[in-house]
Amino acid sequence: MLSGCRKSALFLYFLLLLDGIFLHCHAGGLCQHYQFVVKEAPYTRLYKTKKILTVNGQFVGPTLHVHKGDEIVVGVYNRGNHNITLHWHGVKQPRCPWLDGPEYITQCPIKPGAKFSQKVIFTAEEGTIWWHAHSDCSRATVHGAIVVYPKYDTCYPFPKPSAEVPIILELTRIGKATTSTDVFAFGAFILEVACGRRPIQPQRSPKGVVLVDWVFENWKEGAILQTSDPRLGGDYLEEEMELVLKLGLLCSGSNAATRPSMRQVMQYLDGDVLLPEISHVAASIGIESSSELVMSFPPLVTKSSDHSMSCTESIFNSGR
Repeated sequence: MLSGCRKSALFLYFLLLLDGIFLHCHAGGLCQHYQFVVKEAPYTRLYKTKKILTVNGQFVGPTLHVHKGDEIVVGVYNRGNHNITLHWHGVKQPRCPWLDGPEYITQCPIKPGAKFSQKVIFTAEEGTIWWHAHSDCSRATVHGAIVVYPKYDTCYPFPKPSAEVPIILELTRIGKATTSTDVFAFGAFILEVACGRRPIQPQRSPKGVVLVDWVFENWKEGAILQTSDPRLGGDYLEEEMELVLKLGLLCSGSNAATRPSMRQVMQYLDGDVLLPEISHVAASIGIESSSELVMSFPPLVTKSSDHSMSCTESIFNSGR
């Protein structure tokens, strides 16, 4: 005969097993099912192609669109070469911690060739959060956004936007903030101001979707000023605009160690210090130096009696 405690423990285990096998949705909203296939896929960035771990062959991974109060089921098929788990960052997962993702803490990893279904419960969440791998460095490429809309039949707490574009910045690429993350964000900001467009515009041609890649491509072709905001009508000093655009590239580099400090950024903008050689920039944004890239920046603006305002003042006062 089994004792009362052992019976209770076996009964609880049986309930948990059923909940893991027969995943279902309790929420009043629609129950959505997603399929995530984790696999290696070729990815090209700045003229270099390599295989990276992706979800459904996409980098960044698929965006999940849900409503507050929804429950969804995500079927994960690991076709990669290593164990993996997925974590739903910012989601409380009430009464469902064993589907939260931290490997060897709340669940075992999904082995290569294995499948696993995860139920995600959205209770109090609202806004934009994200999901990511929770195994070693795989989160660097296996991640995506989760857009949590207000409950059904309710409105935004602000005027409904005309369009929505999730932006995945450095924090989701490396899994943690660094001391140079502010510089990275500033680089994106000054490029956005100088070019008069958003960091990501999906409706553009493939080479123009990501702002920093588009500016770099035009710089390589010797036409970096063509990326300036057309609404300015060319009403700016070309050397100042060129400085701002190149500095934006330098700050937006993928190698955090080679980005300038904010003190150096201000020295560049004020004309106290010239920008470094292009080989340093190439290394910063992940490009191997070649004969066509290793060259010096042309002399850029420096303080003189001819300019009553600094580059910072004149460009940002004229921009949007």
